[in-house]
Amino acid sequence: MQLSSLARMRVQVMRKISAPLLRSPSLRSRLIGWRAQPIDGNSCDEDLAVLLGFGDIVGASKLDSRIPEQARAEMAESAMMVEDDACPDVRQQDRILLVDDHRIPARFYVPSGVAPHSPGIVFYHGGGFALGDLDTHDRYCQHLARDAAVRVISIDYRLAPEHPFPAGIEDGVNAFRCVARRAREFDMDPSRIAVMGDSAGGNLSAVVAHRTKNDTLRPALQALTTGQHRLSARRTPREAGGHARRSDRCAASPGQSPGGPADAP
Repeated sequence: MQLSSLARMRVQVMRKISAPLLRSPSLRSRLIGWRAQPIDGNSCDEDLAVLLGFGDIVGASKLDSRIPEQARAEMAESAMMVEDDACPDVRQQDRILLVDDHRIPARFYVPSGVAPHSPGIVFYHGGGFALGDLDTHDRYCQHLARDAAVRVISIDYRLAPEHPFPAGIEDGVNAFRCVARRAREFDMDPSRIAVMGDSAGGNLSAVVAHRTKNDTLRPALQALTTGQHRLSARRTPREAGGHARRSDRCAASPGQSPGGPADAP
């Protein structure tokens, strides 16, 4: 979502105001105590607890009470609040993946100096299957491409409630298959393409890997960042929160995805 000039100005002011406040030891201590309470023996990272606590103060943590348009705008502002600097050494280009007659928007990232015909990542943004887009995760994908030294293509899958389940799942699966099929066009090695996502995007990545496990071209790796999935009832929240799995070892029962029955998110 492209923010208005007024929204961008508001975010810049908030960043300038919040930076010195969040460096205050007393405020950090209060926010950490507020937001880092242990759950099932696991506690939140202190820096993340500070950000979450500040979000509570300014009302950025109550997206579930907003209508979709408001929640998406607030998520876009929150992403801009914490985003890193742009990567000038990463080239990006908006693309359209055409599957039958359906158009799936995407954004392609190429870091400077990356080898030809090399590994790539198909990335799915988080946002509870209702929020987020190419812009909210743009800087994230820039840094991912640069730091991993791989090409990245971010997928703008359809969101609820305008597009009910399984529209987003279908976009995710079809987008991966399209990229794998056209890998040479993206200068990727089709045998070394990973799926990756955060939160709902992690769930979607796991579902894509499951749905394509019998394809000739299937994900070589799943990189699930705080993914919403169920790999095992014995895993702790921290253990299940962020990890990478080889796709041929994906733990899912027949007819189910790691996200739940019948690929339900």
